[in-house]
Amino acid sequence: MNTITKICRILVPTLLVFILSACKGVGIFSTLAITEKVDDGALPEGISSEDGVLYAASWTGSTDWAYFSTGPGLWVKDITDRSNSWSKVSLPAGYSTIQSIAASDTLADNAILFSAVGEDGSGDRIVSLFYIDSIDSGTGAPTYSSPIITWTTTDDTYHNAKVFWDGSASFYINLLIFDGEYRDDDSELSASELYSTSNPSGGIGSDLGFTTMNTSSNFRYLSGVANGGSGTFFTVIDEDGENGLLLNSSGTDVGITTKPVTGITWLDDAGAYIMGVDCITGANGAVFVSSDGSTWHSVEDNDDDDSYISFVDVSGVSGSSWVLAGRDICGEDGGYEEINVSGDIADWYITNDYDFADYSNYTSTDMPDVSVTDFTIIDLSGSGGDITLYASTRFEGIFSLDIGSIDNDWEEE
Repeated sequence: MNTITKICRILVPTLLVFILSACKGVGIFSTLAITEKVDDGALPEGISSEDGVLYAASWTGSTDWAYFSTGPGLWVKDITDRSNSWSKVSLPAGYSTIQSIAASDTLADNAILFSAVGEDGSGDRIVSLFYIDSIDSGTGAPTYSSPIITWTTTDDTYHNAKVFWDGSASFYINLLIFDGEYRDDDSELSASELYSTSNPSGGIGSDLGFTTMNTSSNFRYLSGVANGGSGTFFTVIDEDGENGLLLNSSGTDVGITTKPVTGITWLDDAGAYIMGVDCITGANGAVFVSSDGSTWHSVEDNDDDDSYISFVDVSGVSGSSWVLAGRDICGEDGGYEEINVSGDIADWYITNDYDFADYSNYTSTDMPDVSVTDFTIIDLSGSGGDITLYASTRFEGIFSLDIGSIDNDWEEE
């Protein structure tokens, strides 16, 4: 044995002991364990949930089921046990894709409304509105209504319909009408109509006639609607995605910003409206809040490279002072940040502390690297169940967290 070999045999074990003893906490193996990637869930890889997890909390039938849409599929889960898996259910006969879907947390019936794409008897593309009429209490499988209304594609016109719930009393449907053949690069948006209903079985009425939504204006895309303590507000974006407006219930520009705004939400527990800026223009880094809809404040310490598209108030259910703000990956980061709402609304700020959930667990998921498109809280504590927060993402499925659990860990569905 040469001298170098002898030295190595002595030094290597000694260095290993020194390194292990220098690790803080409960040891290096615990450190490795908490940074290990969270297991992938049971949902297919690459799945997206743009419209979030849907739950009709006031449904007169079964309230044991939650839904989400991937576009081509509608998925259902028995939420009485968080460990249950999601399963795919059929769409209405003749329809292949859900364009948009929303759920009411206050309506007793007809509380899930969606637009779907199909073909009529002549093979023409159609877009129809449906609501879920009833739910099988044993399987969660929905029974659908007949089409509320149907728009038919012609040789020179086609339609897209986006559905919104205002958080209080009404659904809104933004119908986009395009001139040109479907999916033709040369097609152009020719009109944008807005409809509303608090009872889908009774139809959607007539176009509300917002001047900013018709052919005389460039602002065509509804990106959000929220009904709170001071009425209903709408966020709209122009067809180039470069500018945005905040409108009141009459369709009048409130004059808060000209940036493309999105994700407007009424926060019940915090008692405020909140909205973010979409990153499609690069005009990132703004979160606006207001308690009355007239005086708005920009949230402090937000990063100019971030874009916020979804919000959820967890202060009431978690005993904390936080609102979570989901980010769009087209900014610098995905995932979410925490807004401290403990003080006056003018003093709200983004904490960057990540105190709501276990930080090591959060960073070991794929969530920080993807867009968080929506949040949903399902509170079953009144019947002895859990309070679960669902975070929906683009391309990485859905994550869930049991609010109030000892670990406060995210899991992938």
